[in-house]
Amino acid sequence: MTSEDDATKPEGDRPLDVRSYLVAVLARWRWIVGAGLTGVVVAVLLAGSSAPVHRSTTTLYVGAAQITEVTDPAYAAQVTTEVLPSLVRLARSAAVLAPVIADLELPGSPSALAERTDVVGDADTSVLVISVDDGSPATATRIAAAVARSLTERATALYADTDGDTLVRLATVQEAAALPTAVAPDHRRAVAGGLLGGTVLAVLLAGAAELTRPRVRDARDVAATTDRPVLAELRRAGRRRTDAPDRRSAVDRLRWELADAPGPGVVLVGAPTEPADDLRAALAPAPAARPGGVVVVVRSGRTTRTDLHRALASATALGTPVRGVVVDDLPADPTGWRQRLRSATAPGAADRPAWRTTSGLTALLAVLLVGASRPLPGSLSTGLAVVLALSPVWLGAVARYRGARLLGGLTGVALLAGWVLAGRSSVDHDFALAEAVGTTAVVLTAAGTVGLLLWARTLVPTPALGAVYALGLLAVGVLTGAGAEEFYKFHVALPLTVAVLALLSARPRPGPTLAALAVLGVLDVLNDARSAFGFCVLAAALVLWQARTASRSPRERRLLTLALLPALAWGGYTAITELLVSGALGSEVAARTSTQIAQSGSLLLGGRPEWTATWALMRQDWWGFGLGTVPSAGDVAVARSGLATTRIPTVEGYLENYLLAGRFELHSIVADLWSNLGVAGLLLGAATAAVLLRSVLELIGLGRASGLACFLALTAFWDLAFSPLPANAPYTALTLGLLLAPAAGWAARPAPGTSAATSAPEPATERVPTPTGAPAPPPDRTT
Repeated sequence: MTSEDDATKPEGDRPLDVRSYLVAVLARWRWIVGAGLTGVVVAVLLAGSSAPVHRSTTTLYVGAAQITEVTDPAYAAQVTTEVLPSLVRLARSAAVLAPVIADLELPGSPSALAERTDVVGDADTSVLVISVDDGSPATATRIAAAVARSLTERATALYADTDGDTLVRLATVQEAAALPTAVAPDHRRAVAGGLLGGTVLAVLLAGAAELTRPRVRDARDVAATTDRPVLAELRRAGRRRTDAPDRRSAVDRLRWELADAPGPGVVLVGAPTEPADDLRAALAPAPAARPGGVVVVVRSGRTTRTDLHRALASATALGTPVRGVVVDDLPADPTGWRQRLRSATAPGAADRPAWRTTSGLTALLAVLLVGASRPLPGSLSTGLAVVLALSPVWLGAVARYRGARLLGGLTGVALLAGWVLAGRSSVDHDFALAEAVGTTAVVLTAAGTVGLLLWARTLVPTPALGAVYALGLLAVGVLTGAGAEEFYKFHVALPLTVAVLALLSARPRPGPTLAALAVLGVLDVLNDARSAFGFCVLAAALVLWQARTASRSPRERRLLTLALLPALAWGGYTAITELLVSGALGSEVAARTSTQIAQSGSLLLGGRPEWTATWALMRQDWWGFGLGTVPSAGDVAVARSGLATTRIPTVEGYLENYLLAGRFELHSIVADLWSNLGVAGLLLGAATAAVLLRSVLELIGLGRASGLACFLALTAFWDLAFSPLPANAPYTALTLGLLLAPAAGWAARPAPGTSAATSAPEPATERVPTPTGAPAPPPDRTT
């Protein structure tokens, strides 16, 4: 994208780099150790003081009720693959637990009881194991038996044929024991949780402390602090070496610049030791009162800006002229273990590619870990831990991208509104703390992922980030989804497509990208991934459109694309529907598509009927419900009335077992944001779509939208409207992180997600600033 030349813009809000962050953590290692030990002690005390818990277990066998017709054996085979997992979710839903609470006159809500109920299905033996924890042994036994009875009654009613005969049989294999087993506190889990929580908190505080006292790292920081000239910036390669060629030449140049003046004095700021031998010889130190004035020497990464400002102010107060400032990268004392670690993480040669530095490798590893995020106890995740741990590093990069601060501010306001709405709804709704924490964690992880990717883009080429993130998603999908029904559709299709398109996005010609989209589209059709097939077709159309309009001006292309998108969406939907119904993509796909259209009148409404329930709920209470709010019977009735317009016969079970099964799961990111975060969440969803649309139009207008950018944008628009928040927030965060355009003044390179056809960006290398001024900020690393 075109941008203003801000090569001389002072950078007072530079983000904290990984090296400085690591140095800050190492310098405060006592904080880390003390906080970790404190967390362990607190966790053990809490676990030891908790009330004793007893667990009662009931085991049910699940099988087909009868096999009398030709198709019954096929249905019986589906019991373990489809019915059993559905019953596991049903057993912890309000539809099963609410009658239990009413019959036994238990205190609390269905969601609170669900947190004490564990249900495990064994596909090999086709049994359900229901375990209930309670402080009273007798109460635990009564609840376990009641949950088994309620589940049997509910399953019998749900899985009934047109004649009213049940298709599923649940038989009790093991009754709840009269004397439940005592459950001892899990001290190992408590120790691990306390150690992790205390350590992460201390690391974050160390980063926050570093942000409040920024340090001088190079000439840019000196320029942001004072107008005194930078006489030299002395760097080193690898470990402590004063014979590096770049350093020798810089010292010689400094000696030459000071040769015609009386010997200056030396003021060391931020280090208690003498200057390095080569620097001492160049400066020929003399008393500070000599006419030559003083040269202020600061230690890179050790001297704070406040220290430098005070030193300069003291010299001015004494009437001593300051010749300039020298930034020296040598450590003050390399003998200790912390100093050796700092030395190992110091920046290397000036021509080293940015992705090979400590910051670049950290960015790649962090993106991989976030993509491969796994759940942790307490509704948290490893991805959230990574983005929180690196938040002092990436927070400073958010302001460099257009729309990022707006989305970040709306996220904070929406989360606050979600908790306020939860208090409002608690008057007539149950509240599930675990659900509230889980949804908050999902939103925070998505926001942190966007910030992490924006920072990583200043160091690593965008295609590499997309490929690494997709590799993490693909690894998790393969490991967790192997053997599952529709494995390719739900676990492989999207990450594989992103990885392939990311690797091809640097190609100068669209041919390889179009070929890859064609092959991936065929794989999607063969595996019933109809929406993914549609995205491939539309992404290919956008790539071709961009190539065909190459002769037009950027403004014309943006306006034409804006007008084209609705027509492309409608035309693509109509054409793909006809293609699916015709049987050209397979008889099974055609049969399913025809059934959905016959029942609801359109493929979109038949495949995604959830918005009818959402509209009904919005008309009932447009403010939303709040984080952790459990749907009431009235909410279920309202949603049922909305879904009735779709005329889908199986919608009743879908409503109670998924959409409103203990939480609001409306199968749309925007709808889920509204139900959990209220009107502020709805604004957050709308702002996300608007910012993304602007970025995509700008990329296409400049002719730099790769197949990856087009595919991710189309997927994100679909997910915002028709995909659930927990499962698809990672893809939307990836799209925003890779496609947000740099803000004016920071865009020294082509926009992200671009192909190399229209631009030839320089290699992603770190620049050494010139000693006489403040250089341009780090560029956005794209290829």
